[in-house]
Amino acid sequence: EAAQKRRDEALDGVIELLLAQGMKEAAGAVRERGAVASGSDAKRPEWAQLADVLERGERLGETIVKSFVAQAGQEVVVELRGGGRRLLIAGAEKGAFLHHEKVGQARVKKRVPFSELTEGEMRVRAGADVAGLDLYRLTALTVSKEYEAARPYLAGLPSPLRECLAEALGRKARAGERDAAWAQLAATLARAGVAVRGSEREAEALVAALKAGARSEGMNTLLHAAAKDLALQYRGSEWLKEPGVIRVLNSLIALKPEETEAGVSEVAEAPDEKAEGTAARPDKAVDWKSEIDF
Repeated sequence: EAAQKRRDEALDGVIELLLAQGMKEAAGAVRERGAVASGSDAKRPEWAQLADVLERGERLGETIVKSFVAQAGQEVVVELRGGGRRLLIAGAEKGAFLHHEKVGQARVKKRVPFSELTEGEMRVRAGADVAGLDLYRLTALTVSKEYEAARPYLAGLPSPLRECLAEALGRKARAGERDAAWAQLAATLARAGVAVRGSEREAEALVAALKAGARSEGMNTLLHAAAKDLALQYRGSEWLKEPGVIRVLNSLIALKPEETEAGVSEVAEAPDEKAEGTAARPDKAVDWKSEIDF
């Protein structure tokens, strides 16, 4: 059991590295383990599958780089997500191609990541190695934190590696969504003059800062509206179920001046329970569902 746990942790670590930094770093970590398909690791076919697909994916990356390097100095049509563009190719580097673009009277060199290439363009340049290409596309997108865009590329990968990657991708997506939501909330508060520095994710400190600061009624109304927008944007997310998040949103929604509002239950599991308040103040219980049409 201890050996199995070590193998699981090692595999999880390499997959996390793959999704965060890309294939080159993950391939290096796999090679450091030596014979991944022998000995105790033979009980985990994911190791052999990962090593094989990483090797194929690395070759694809090199092939794509070489295809652009060979076109340096030529003007060619490149199919990108936003549509085909005729570009003067300037070469390529790891994970991106370069092209020249005229800006005013000057000519500048611009970098376009391979993740911007369409599926068809990738296949033309990289060949038909489905598993290798899918892993290449998946990691290019996850390194850019485009987790939902990466998810369809799991389909071309072998099982059980596919399931391991799907689970890790789900964790990354949830963590990325949580980070983005907290950052958006902190930026909203900062723009309103609420002192959030050093306490961006500390609910009690944020509520205390809201209560301590003096703001106009107009600003309070804007904060009230911003909280409703956040609740709508992240509806269904794990972030919106966190007690600390509910506490801060309660305080923001309660800022609407001169109105009596229904409150949101502090208990995330029972969001439909409502507490009636008599005054608009930052620590009042609030229920955004009483105001927002989901």
